[in-house]
Amino acid sequence: MADQSPAHHVEDEEYLDVLLREAERTLAEARVWSPREDAEALAAHVLGLPDRSPDPAKEPVPAAAARELRALVARRAARIPLGHLTGRARLGGIEVSVTEDVFVPRFPTELLLAWGLSAVRAKRAPVVVDLCTGSGALALAFAHARPDAEVHAVDLDAAALDCARHNAATRAALGDTPVTVHAGDVTDPGLLAALDGRVDLVLANPPYVPMGTELLPEWGEHHPRRAVFAGTDGLDVIRGVVECATRLLRQGGGLAIEHGDAQSDVVPELLATTGAFAPGEGHRDQEDRPRTTTTYRTADEGRDTGTTADSATAAGLAQLRAELDGIDVRLLDTLRTRIECCVRIAEHKREHAVPMMQPHRIGVVQERAARYGAEHGVDQTFLRRLYDLVIEETCRVEDLVIDGQPAAAPQPVTGDVS
Repeated sequence: MADQSPAHHVEDEEYLDVLLREAERTLAEARVWSPREDAEALAAHVLGLPDRSPDPAKEPVPAAAARELRALVARRAARIPLGHLTGRARLGGIEVSVTEDVFVPRFPTELLLAWGLSAVRAKRAPVVVDLCTGSGALALAFAHARPDAEVHAVDLDAAALDCARHNAATRAALGDTPVTVHAGDVTDPGLLAALDGRVDLVLANPPYVPMGTELLPEWGEHHPRRAVFAGTDGLDVIRGVVECATRLLRQGGGLAIEHGDAQSDVVPELLATTGAFAPGEGHRDQEDRPRTTTTYRTADEGRDTGTTADSATAAGLAQLRAELDGIDVRLLDTLRTRIECCVRIAEHKREHAVPMMQPHRIGVVQERAARYGAEHGVDQTFLRRLYDLVIEETCRVEDLVIDGQPAAAPQPVTGDVS
């Protein structure tokens, strides 16, 4: 007679490493740019893990969780943004909720945050305004890093405001300094009028893509168009940001605007035409693309600044002080230690025929560097150079140890991923 006792059926569960390989293959075939990382993030979400890198060991996964993971992978393969699938995103060391009606924060904005933190590092209780806040992630990350700051977040879109207010309430409940969320249009000359001439820092990641630009589906199809596109030249909102910042900022106050390649030359010109700012400085992102323009407010004849010092000189000194304050010398020790480890790493790779660092991993390293800088207020120009040097030295040492014959990089599981 057959055993009728309850039994554990193998078919009721699958193994995580198998599911991750399957998910990675599916996403690679769909030309998702980070198939392994996204597969891990979705698995972490389904399994309720706190980070995006679940242990790929042969751990059993319940059948229901496996089905949920496959369903999410299919939606990601349809190029729906990862944040819209998980309902969350990270910026500056904090996590916020995101909905399909708001823009998902991207890692280049870590640089915007880090510059802002550096610009007011020496300022006690700075007044900060985040224009076009969307989910509120940038404003909330700033308040998390600087509990003494008075932070205001502004957006026009009702869905974005709902999301930002929800996130602001959540972060305040966790102990962060409350952020004030305002409904408003950056082109309104009366926006935040009570703060005119009092603001120490204005940050903005506005919509900046020219209408008609062909984008990857994540942004062209699955993000709200109002959060992405801004007129025929992409400047409709940026012009309002410049005018608003001109009015809000005090002398020496900092301004940082995130933008696209097409605006890298135009934004400094817009700033120059106001006559109210020091020459704009461009910054490149983790993919070496022009992404942010920063400057400082100078004095003008229409405002009583209470000082006779040359305004351009004062702004230049403020910028220099912020850059110097942002350099953490302890990072130099980190660099030295990392390079010393390179030799041991390379020897291990030679012994076990492990491939050298692959190009797609460099972006991951730089993203982590940006997150570190945002969390600790480190100047991002310095930090990026530091990590570029680490990567360069890692590859150079590996080349030397392996006698110029690096192991071949593994081939993709299937499909031509570009």
